[in-house]
Amino acid sequence: MRILLESASASTITAALATRMVDGAYVSAAALDRDAFGADPAEHLATLAKRLTPPLYATVAAVVTDELYRQGRELARAVDDVIIVLPCVDDGLSALRQLATEGVRTAASLVTTPVQALLAAKSGAHAVCIAVEALDQAGHDATAVVRDAAAVFQRHGVPCDVIAVATDSPRLAAEAVLAGADAVVVSPTTHRALLQHPLTDRALDQLLSDLSRRPRPRGR
Repeated sequence: MRILLESASASTITAALATRMVDGAYVSAAALDRDAFGADPAEHLATLAKRLTPPLYATVAAVVTDELYRQGRELARAVDDVIIVLPCVDDGLSALRQLATEGVRTAASLVTTPVQALLAAKSGAHAVCIAVEALDQAGHDATAVVRDAAAVFQRHGVPCDVIAVATDSPRLAAEAVLAGADAVVVSPTTHRALLQHPLTDRALDQLLSDLSRRPRPRGR
C-alpha cells in the first residue's frame, strides 16, 4: 500500500519522504504548466526526480493523441522511471498504447468504472487512477468502484495497480485503503490530516495531565 503526495514542490516532497510515511509523488498537469510556473515541464520534472526515488507520476496536459504522445514521450526521455499519466478517453488510451509499446510506463487517469479500469489495463496501463473525489461528489459509491476494480484485476490476474485519487479528502483516502487500493494520492494537507484524530489529541492531553500530577522526586 503506497501513499503518493500530490505536489510539484521538491522541498515538500523531500520532507514528506524523509518521514517514511510517503512513498512517491504524483505531479498534476497544472503543476507542470509552463505558463503558470515559468519552468519547462521536462526540466522541472527532471529536477524533482534528482531529489526523489520512484515512483514518480507525471500527468500530461493535452487532450488529443498526437500531443499527448509527444508530451508523454518528452517527459519519459527527460526522467528515468517516470510513469506518464494520460486520461482514460479515446485519444488518451491511443497515446497510452503507443507509449506502452515503446516501453514507457503509463497510468490512466479519470477512471470512473471498473470496466474503464480494465480497458485501460488492456491498453497497456501499469496503473489506473480512479477519481474517487469526483465520483463521491456526483453521488456515486467511490469506494465500491475501487473495490470492484481491484477485484477484477485480482480475479483475472491483470498486472495493473489501482490508485485512488483522493487529493483533498482524508475520508475517501482511508476508505480506498480499506477497499484494496494499491496506492492513494493525497495533498500535503490531507496527508497530515490522516495522522490526526480528536481521540488521539484527547488521549495526549490526558497523558500530559497525568504526567503533570506525578510526584516529583525530592532532591538530595
